[in-house]
Amino acid sequence: MLAFALVATVLGPVAPAQAADTVTVDFETGPALGTPVTTQYEASSFVRFEAADIGFRPFRRSAPGQARSGTVAADVGIDVCFPDTGVTCEFVTPGMTGRLTRTASAVTVYAGLFAPSGQAVSAQLTAYRANNSVAGVSPAVPISANGFTSEVRVTSAAPDIAYFYLTVTGPGATNSALGFDDLTFEFPDNSLPDVSISAPAQINSLRQGSSIDVPIGITRLNGSSGPLAMSVAGLPTGVTASFLPNPASGTATTMRLVASDDATPFETPVELTVTADPQGNASVAPEPRSSTTSLVVRTNFEISVVGGPFLRLGSCAVTDLPLRVRRTSDFPGTITLAVTSSGPTAQILPDVTVPPGGNLIAERTLRLQRTTALGSVRTVTVAASSPGYPSRTLQLQVADAADSATLLDTSGWAPRRRAPGDRIRVEGSGFCPGTRVQVGNDRAEVGSDVAADGRSLTFRIPRTATSGAVTIVPPTGPRYRSTNGLTVRTVRNQDGFAFGNYSYGWLSYSELTDLVGVRDMFIEVNPCWPFGSCSIPTGVPDPVAYLVWGVLNLALKASGGHCFGINRTVQELLAGKVRHSKFAPGVTINHDLPSSTGPTSALSTWLDGRHAGQGTAEFLVGYLGRERDLPNQLSVIRAELAAGRYPGVSLQNGFSGHVVTAYDIEDQPDGSVWVYVYDNNVPFVASEDQNSGDHFYREIDRGIIRISADKSRWEFLMGGSTWSGGGSDLFAVPLSLIPDDPSLPGLNAVQSITIFGAPSGAAVITDVPDDAEFVPVQDSAAVPGSAGFLIAGAGTAISHRVRGSADGTYSQFTATKGFVGGVRDIPTAAGVVDTLTSDPEAGTVTFRGTKDRRVQLDLASNQRGHHRSASLALRTFDAGAEKVDFSGGRTVVLRHDGPATSLRLQFTDTDRRGVDRFTSAPVPIAAGVTVRATPQWGSLNSVRLVVIDKGKRSVRTLKDRSRSRTRLTVATPQVSGKRVKVSFRVKRPVVPSSAGLVVRVLKGQRVVARKAVAYSTPRRGKTLRWKLPRLPKGDYRVVARATLLTSGAQAGTLRDTARTAATL
Repeated sequence: MLAFALVATVLGPVAPAQAADTVTVDFETGPALGTPVTTQYEASSFVRFEAADIGFRPFRRSAPGQARSGTVAADVGIDVCFPDTGVTCEFVTPGMTGRLTRTASAVTVYAGLFAPSGQAVSAQLTAYRANNSVAGVSPAVPISANGFTSEVRVTSAAPDIAYFYLTVTGPGATNSALGFDDLTFEFPDNSLPDVSISAPAQINSLRQGSSIDVPIGITRLNGSSGPLAMSVAGLPTGVTASFLPNPASGTATTMRLVASDDATPFETPVELTVTADPQGNASVAPEPRSSTTSLVVRTNFEISVVGGPFLRLGSCAVTDLPLRVRRTSDFPGTITLAVTSSGPTAQILPDVTVPPGGNLIAERTLRLQRTTALGSVRTVTVAASSPGYPSRTLQLQVADAADSATLLDTSGWAPRRRAPGDRIRVEGSGFCPGTRVQVGNDRAEVGSDVAADGRSLTFRIPRTATSGAVTIVPPTGPRYRSTNGLTVRTVRNQDGFAFGNYSYGWLSYSELTDLVGVRDMFIEVNPCWPFGSCSIPTGVPDPVAYLVWGVLNLALKASGGHCFGINRTVQELLAGKVRHSKFAPGVTINHDLPSSTGPTSALSTWLDGRHAGQGTAEFLVGYLGRERDLPNQLSVIRAELAAGRYPGVSLQNGFSGHVVTAYDIEDQPDGSVWVYVYDNNVPFVASEDQNSGDHFYREIDRGIIRISADKSRWEFLMGGSTWSGGGSDLFAVPLSLIPDDPSLPGLNAVQSITIFGAPSGAAVITDVPDDAEFVPVQDSAAVPGSAGFLIAGAGTAISHRVRGSADGTYSQFTATKGFVGGVRDIPTAAGVVDTLTSDPEAGTVTFRGTKDRRVQLDLASNQRGHHRSASLALRTFDAGAEKVDFSGGRTVVLRHDGPATSLRLQFTDTDRRGVDRFTSAPVPIAAGVTVRATPQWGSLNSVRLVVIDKGKRSVRTLKDRSRSRTRLTVATPQVSGKRVKVSFRVKRPVVPSSAGLVVRVLKGQRVVARKAVAYSTPRRGKTLRWKLPRLPKGDYRVVARATLLTSGAQAGTLRDTARTAATL
């Protein structure tokens, strides 16, 4: 007894050893169904379940047919996650932790699923000792929803299982409906007292300047009883801990954690180790026992700015920085924000108060803006405060930023067609209200629209803009340029040509044909007449068109340029009537057509022809019938621009004329009107983008027709002089004025139109009849009065003087309905004065001059489908006169007022049959005679000439002296069976020529079959092979006739016939 007493004294009281037992929890009784099990089975089965442990506490759930025993099983699956934790659950692996008050040698559960899982699921038990080391792990046992009958068992050789953990594994484990039944423990004999410490498995969050209480569970094993000294290791700086109570004598204690105001916050959890020390008392535990939990220290709130801490601010631009207030989830206070600045204006938007609740991060905006230069680095301080909690501050350093601008739109149009210039967007900094923009040069300064945040602006391209960088002009401070350039599109550098107006060479017959069409320029005949029909346009020029072409060519040469043709071609290209590809492949805008030194051959040919458009009947009649006041002409310009078309504008300054292209119109404050034009004399050149003065002169000074406020006068700068005029001197020329197939002035002209031309300005018209109007040839390069058109009503006689200014020649023709007459290639010299009179009603042309020289007078008449022309060449004399009368279209009458001379006559007769031509030998005539020449129309083989000299008549017959070296022969037709072969041959052919071949089959005098064929290019001959139609047997004649029409100096009609007899 003494010895025993001594041991008891040394060791203290020892808990009695426990007898061996096997205990089963069948869950048939306990807390209400659907509620968690906690300590209800601790007294009877030595097990309890704590909310702080890993997994879920078991919930009793009715499971008839599934429970291993009885009708109730334990639910620790996904369905109890939210009821047990109060947290929304997703992607959860179910499980359960049970704590024992006696150490066990084995733990067994019978596991299963309350509901099927789509994939395999296994259950597994892990047993832990009181010191948290693993005592044993069971095999993973497959489970299903067929019942809680799958045995899962874990054992420990040493009977030291203090707590256990049930979980699931396998591909179907997540969110599975885990459950179990008949939880069974095997307790050994003579287990020693021990304790198991449990700390929360979740992360504990501690705010600066606050405290939290962390529950610590103490499981007394095997009758453990006595105090435990509590301690914790791993506390971060600024955090202290205490235990209530300490020492702990019961089954729980509280660890109180306190954070100082300046405790360092962190988001990565640190592990705290909580230790319960029995201090050598074996009745409590054999040694210290520990458990771990996690801790983070968070501020009550923190403030941060996205950007910084050093910023550069552009002038006037608003800089918005995201300001974030981060709060802990349980912070209850209201936070107030404040900002101070030693430089720029600063404000917090939308408000400075952050009330409790809401997102953990409250978003605000820190707006900074400077309107003047800071000069040095300045400070912006943001503070956040809440009563009873530590305040927070942050600082930003700010300084001046170099202002910048970048164009978001890098190309655009200047104003045109009554629309403003394109709007250009710019982003950058330094954009203050009142900022202006210089577009390429200092003459192109315009206002801008600055965005509220000062980081972008827009402006419209002004008329004077040039390509290049844009200069930003702030209200104060230095100017700066955009980082990229703007390509300014103007009518001159896009729709105009790269080359300027250039001199006129000559108008080819084919160029004029391209303008007015083949039917106006060439005769159409039936070379098969009278035995067949095979009408064909020939290559033989129409005699009247040939006369008009000759004098129009001289007038255009006298023009010295291509202004009318350039304007017309610009209109056609922009309207899509002609494609750029016609002149150069791959080109889509006018200005890209090569080249700045002049047009390509194809374009030059086109411009030659289009320049002749001013000589068409439609233009001249339109000019004569125009409204002779500026308001009406301005209305035409406005209407064309509104329709998206550029009208031409014909300007007349005395005896000079010029055509420009209008692309915009602008009403001025004083009532005057400016018409903006592309003057083809002033093409765009690349150097304008670097020379604002040159650009302004070429684009503005040389590009505006200025109309007076009362709309009575206009002015236009033409080179070194100013042109001006009134309402009758400005004519708007829309594209539609000249149709796609215009007409030449000729025998069908509805007005009396006179064309005059003196190349190189050798002669000029000095006066204009009162009943006629002079339209100068359209180009400013022409010598005033050296070329143009006199227009009058139909049948009006036109008489005017021509003064020579240099050695050279001139020509003139008058055309009206049924009459064409004029003079050709008249020599002249300085001081020579001639008077020209054309009288369509009388059918006469009169020439009177002050110089001896040879003259040629040409007349034409239309007589019942016959175009007849007559040319008279003779020498005229100083103070003499020549008057030619062709009024009836049959007889030419010449009244010669002058000394004796010689006369050469030429006639042509053109109709559907072909062309006949007559040329006489020189015929001497006496002074003052009257000559009447009557050709034998129909063949033109001869001319009856009557000369009346002082009342005496002499008559003679003139023979045709025109000789053609071309010969036509038809071979004898060859008949073989039902086939006929006929050939004709041309010797010394003339190009162009046309031919017709008629083959007739006659039975007696009756034609029973016929074949007529026309040939547009007969060359040296053709062969016809013809299969005859079905004919009765008998004797027939086959007759072939060929007709050849030649052109040029040998123009005429040749015919030949061949025949043969045949039996079919």
